[in-house]
Amino acid sequence: MAKIKQDGSVETQAAGGFELPDTAELQRMEGGAAVRQTAAETVLGGFSGDTEDLEIKYPIFRVKNGKPKNRELAKLPDGTLVLGDGGVVAEQGEPAEVIILSVRRYWKENQPVYDPNSIPDEKPTKQAVIDSGGTFDRRNAAPGAKEYRPAAELRLLVKKPEDTVSSLFGFELEGTEWAAARMFVDRSAAQEMLPVLAQDISTGGLRARGFLSGVYEIRTRERQFQNGNTTWVPRPRLIRFSSDDTVAKLKEAFGCFVSAPAAAAAAADDVPL
Repeated sequence: MAKIKQDGSVETQAAGGFELPDTAELQRMEGGAAVRQTAAETVLGGFSGDTEDLEIKYPIFRVKNGKPKNRELAKLPDGTLVLGDGGVVAEQGEPAEVIILSVRRYWKENQPVYDPNSIPDEKPTKQAVIDSGGTFDRRNAAPGAKEYRPAAELRLLVKKPEDTVSSLFGFELEGTEWAAARMFVDRSAAQEMLPVLAQDISTGGLRARGFLSGVYEIRTRERQFQNGNTTWVPRPRLIRFSSDDTVAKLKEAFGCFVSAPAAAAAAADDVPL
């Protein structure tokens, strides 16, 4: 039987007396035998034990397009900004507020025919594409050469919409709640977003303190191609700057995500976006 002492520590009663302090009555089965686990290996209200191989998967922030396999996503109109598996952040054309923590720009294979069972190749730099025999324009390349186009992965915070109940929004900042997320853009979405971000980080007000010092508004707009097909793309716009205290809090909480030099290097790439 467990006994809670005045100092908050735990001791458990064994036959004939008390066991050593900080030994909880928590047992698990291993190979048919009961194994006792000490209180020092558990955390009240937290997650403890062997957690090194547990991967934290952040939700994806995206623009809904086409007919995704997820049923909840498929029900939404194209152009809806979605977090995770169907959580609506903003309706078609309406704004969503985000704070960009970092941008990783890379080169992604532009497959001529979409194949859901094929994973496009990726290269980290322009030189890696050239070294692999790839091209940036299939029309002027040798037969069989893979064509690559700019793409990017964004780590960002998404502001919680009003009247939304979701466990994803757990980071409090300036009196509001935000969700840590990832966003992947390529093709038309990359063409829409990357030039704006590159301009802001290179010559705009974000140059000194990085992306995380500003708040962006993202809206979707419909883009039509020459063949008549259409798609919805995200359009970012810097709407305000954050205080030094806010920037410090973001660095403390998400420092592992923030990479201003990498963002600046991506912006300085001499290949047209």
